[in-house]
Amino acid sequence: MSLGGSLNTGYNNNSIGGYGYQLNNSFYQNIGLTLSIPIFDRRVTKTNVAKANISIEQARLSLLDTKTTLTQNVERAYINVQNANSQYAAAQEQFNYTSEALRISNAALKEGTNNIVENLQQKNLYVQALQAFVQAKYTANLYTKIYNFYTGIPITN
Repeated sequence: MSLGGSLNTGYNNNSIGGYGYQLNNSFYQNIGLTLSIPIFDRRVTKTNVAKANISIEQARLSLLDTKTTLTQNVERAYINVQNANSQYAAAQEQFNYTSEALRISNAALKEGTNNIVENLQQKNLYVQALQAFVQAKYTANLYTKIYNFYTGIPITN
């Protein structure tokens, strides 16, 4: 539905009468009302409504998919934290044992009951345990920070 109107007048210097006379006699007014009722729109409206409903359903499914993905990421992060902490504890225990074994091997080397090859093998085991310990420590720290991020705990140094 629409409503429109107009007012107009004009002046012509070739016409009879003065300026005021022409403006007064050539004064036109128009008003119009238009009403449009769609009787047959080739099912465009019904199709658009169906498309809008499909879009709403797609958005709902996309939200559900995003929530599911987020939940999976949080659960995976939790499992990673548990595994990393277990590996850290095992690496720490291994490091403690190889440290003690290296100390005993060094003492045995000083007394002459151990040879240099066995001592170097023990040092290699110690270095490997140290490397595994450091890696497990930082991996556990990283996975803990990732899990804290997912759970809303701010990341700090």
